Amino acid sequence: MRALLELLERDGDLRPTAHQVARRAGVSRRALYLHFDSLEELFATAAQQRAAEACAEWRTLPPEMPLAERIDTFTRRWADLCETLLPLRKGGAIYEPFSVPVAATFDRTRRWARSAIELVFLPELTTCAPSGREDCRTALHHITSWSAWDDLRRQGASVETARATVQLLLTRLFVT
Repeated sequence: MRALLELLERDGDLRPTAHQVARRAGVSRRALYLHFDSLEELFATAAQQRAAEACAEWRTLPPEMPLAERIDTFTRRWADLCETLLPLRKGGAIYEPFSVPVAATFDRTRRWARSAIELVFLPELTTCAPSGREDCRTALHHITSWSAWDDLRRQGASVETARATVQLLLTRLFVT
């Protein structure tokens, strides 16, 4: 599993073969397939482990922190998290539409992200007019989605520019 993560995260190889993974792990392909039925299963296991590790490190921000400071701190942490998970997200795009375990891992991670983000901005969400609260939540989740981050990066934005863009959008969403 570590070999797959190294190929994805360090080497940037989003479609490593079983041969490449086995070679990196220092085992035969046969040994690889003794532990995992398929590359899909290996990827699902690796994605689940890396997502669990990254999410476990997340620390929520105190709601009494001033909004500007909360947005700044959140976007710095969020950028780090997105960059950590980006290779898995990109590699997982190959498996997700056809793999129940990979799709389930990504769905759990998305649900976790929605909850974590809502906790950070709970004071602002609770002050939204009830008629517009769901629209505000939808905008918040779109701004902070994995796909929005990936889109910014694919357009050539540096990590800092992508973070500043998310910060600007969050500020515009909540500061009236």
